[in-house]
Amino acid sequence: MIRKEKYNVGILGASGAVGQEMMKILKERNFPIAELRPIASARSAGKEIDYNGEKFKFVEAADDAFEGLDIVLGAAENDIASGTYGTCSWTIDADGVLTIRPTDGVEGTLASNTNFTAKM
Repeated sequence: MIRKEKYNVGILGASGAVGQEMMKILKERNFPIAELRPIASARSAGKEIDYNGEKFKFVEAADDAFEGLDIVLGAAENDIASGTYGTCSWTIDADGVLTIRPTDGVEGTLASNTNFTAKM
């Protein structure tokens, strides 16, 4: 990933307990965020969340929700944590194992540990 002064960050599952903890840790560590995009299920879409004194609206988890993001932290339940994004398809099985399959031969970097947030 290219180093930047600030990053566009999405949190998939931001309305849940793990997503909330991820946002808390980003704030505690003063992570350089240009844009925060909380991504959640349809039932949370449109609701607002306060982060660092600013209001952000939840967007529904869909392919276009990830456009323009540099980093996506995943903390979603299995019902929204599967689908296709851009040039890869992804699934999370019942054991929480994330599988990403590129569909266009482009290689990338993936770091995943589903259903777990660590304070490092």
